Amino acid sequence: MTENTTAWERPKALLSALLRDYSTNATLVARTVGDPQSALVALRSELQSLDSTLPLYNVQTLSDHMSVPYFLPDAATVLGVLGCWQFVLAAIGIYGVNVLRRRRTHARDRGADRAGAARVDVLLLIIRRE
Repeated sequence: MTENTTAWERPKALLSALLRDYSTNATLVARTVGDPQSALVALRSELQSLDSTLPLYNVQTLSDHMSVPYFLPDAATVLGVLGCWQFVLAAIGIYGVNVLRRRRTHARDRGADRAGAARVDVLLLIIRRE
């Protein structure tokens, strides 16, 4: 982007235009001794005496500013706890499926063993496996 008046001019850089700051926001931080609310009133009246058209908004003490709850760290903690809980539930579910499969296999083996074995042999087989 250049700002030229004719086609024969050399291109001019617009760096100075890009570096201009049109922001109207300003932050004032003041250290006080004693009650910060009384200093806040004094600062507000002093700034209004300098320029009565100057809009002052969001004027607060540092303790009021820092008391705003932050959602992001709390949400990360909650999501982390829920993720761990889901991992535990998945592990319990996998363990339960394996136990059920194993018991069904043992029950089928016991039925096959009972068909031609003596009662003592079947009981010894059950005791050894479980």
